[in-house]
Amino acid sequence: MSHSIEKRINKLKHSGNPKFKSLDSDLHYLIKRFEGEKNHKGFYPKFKQGGIIFVDFGINVNKEFSNSHFAIVMNKNDSNTEDTLNVVPLSSKENKKYLKMDFDLKWEYFLRLFLNLISSHNNMVKLKEDFDKKYSEDKFDKEFISEFISDALNFENKLDEINRSVNNTASAMDKVKKLKGSSYACINSFQPISKFRIRKVLPQKIKNPVIDPSDIMILINQINNNILQIPDIR
Repeated sequence: MSHSIEKRINKLKHSGNPKFKSLDSDLHYLIKRFEGEKNHKGFYPKFKQGGIIFVDFGINVNKEFSNSHFAIVMNKNDSNTEDTLNVVPLSSKENKKYLKMDFDLKWEYFLRLFLNLISSHNNMVKLKEDFDKKYSEDKFDKEFISEFISDALNFENKLDEINRSVNNTASAMDKVKKLKGSSYACINSFQPISKFRIRKVLPQKIKNPVIDPSDIMILINQINNNILQIPDIR
């Protein structure tokens, strides 16, 4: 990168506009995404209509939606071969152009994370109980010791896996606690995005929250009225 470009980036970064405060890291992230696109094999994750995802909208021009926000998936029939999604971004800030949604995003995420912690705890208890039950009797022969060592190593590996799950859940909880309860759908920012822009918030095995079909229909009609100016769909 030439000195003049670095200078211009640095000037924007320190301009006082919060949109540009991480401009250098945003550009590095964008390059990384381009590299990922170049090496991609053509298989994409599949998303459910109404699913809530976390999207890096990037840095865009003027009033176009920018930065990272949660968003609602609008596609009815997504597939693993589709590389784009149509989404409605979510904001925690009230605005006369936004539609207030009847769900608490923070609660939805905390509930899933809490249930995952309970599951991890139960798995840990069961693992220990099974191990203690099997080796409750003192039988110190070669076969016993060999099997004990094998099971102990397996126990340790499974315990490490559970601990990783707990740590990932705790990390996600730390991010989620910054959310506000109220969510507003930014109808006028309804747009297609590349699936490369989607970031994972929840640990891999936890499914994203999904809003009710009735709320999807409300969103569709709001998009029709505000952007396309066509009658409501019943």
